[in-house]
Amino acid sequence: MSLSKQASCSDFYLACRNGDTETVRTFLRTLTSAEINRLEPNGSTALHAATYNGHTEIVRLLLLHQASRSVINVYKMTPYQEASKIEIKQLFRCPSSTRFLSNASEAHDLDWVFVTEDIIKKAMKYRQKLVDMSHNYVYSIEVIIETYLRSFALTPAMATVLTYFRLAIIENDPTYIVRAYTVESDFYKRLNKDLAKTTENILNVNFVSFDAPFLHYSKEYGRIAGIIARHPKLKYTFIGIVHRGMQCSEQDLRNYVVDKRVMTKTFISTSQSRDLAYEFAFGGKAIPVICKYEIINKGTAMNIETMSDHSYEREVLIIPYTVFRITKFAWKTHVDGKQMAEIELCECENEHKNNICVIL
Repeated sequence: MSLSKQASCSDFYLACRNGDTETVRTFLRTLTSAEINRLEPNGSTALHAATYNGHTEIVRLLLLHQASRSVINVYKMTPYQEASKIEIKQLFRCPSSTRFLSNASEAHDLDWVFVTEDIIKKAMKYRQKLVDMSHNYVYSIEVIIETYLRSFALTPAMATVLTYFRLAIIENDPTYIVRAYTVESDFYKRLNKDLAKTTENILNVNFVSFDAPFLHYSKEYGRIAGIIARHPKLKYTFIGIVHRGMQCSEQDLRNYVVDKRVMTKTFISTSQSRDLAYEFAFGGKAIPVICKYEIINKGTAMNIETMSDHSYEREVLIIPYTVFRITKFAWKTHVDGKQMAEIELCECENEHKNNICVIL
């Protein structure tokens, strides 16, 4: 990619800044992800420039080609934060995202399990083994790339995920793995499905299994979980209230009884914005449910707003094997007249000490 004399910024960047849509289209046919997301000498990316200058169509094209939404420029701002036009801000929203939404009929299989003390005790046995899986950070990521990630179809979104994993090695920075998780792709969906599926196998055996499911877990996606949940550079210090949307039937909701405990089996994406949870919960025909989580222990949740490709979501990530108690269940009527439910869950005090996520 050639460089312009003006501030040594690339011609691609200048086309994005100046609103030259046809030139941008031409560049996007051949540019790599790294070139699209290049931090220019002036401290901004092409997406920052197009967003700041209000070029809606160029912003749409850049996002379509997986331009990174999470790069912070010299002014400490993400591209979304640079936007002043409402229509551009809307482009950053991902209505197809399911990270903040659970289907209650699947939640028991994917998100959490209603627990007894016995299950928690069984989970404790695997703490140190799971820690050991991810001690060799660089080797672990190399294995993940060559085995787990290679099994995905190479869509533009997965190309971005792969780029983030490579950058995690090059820059020795695990925040890129978190960024990969926030990309709207099949990666986070399959990761959580695999974690949930294998978790039950692990929790219900009395010895370390060497069958195929356990080996895939220990060599591939278990390593991803280990890096995201317990790399020392990632600070799980969030304390406070977060929200998540759910859609379910009245029959599904009968499982949610006050004082019942649930344990997360996967990573749970929540938002500090109640309004965002509403957007996801009311997106279907089923009964909308708002889940309100109170995080009281350090080591459970991490604010990933500045790491996410979607900073407007104000995401807080809850790690696997976190125990909550249902403290409130209530039926309500929304302003549009639709029946909805609200469930409040409080993290169990000190339960996290008996929780595999503490050292995962």
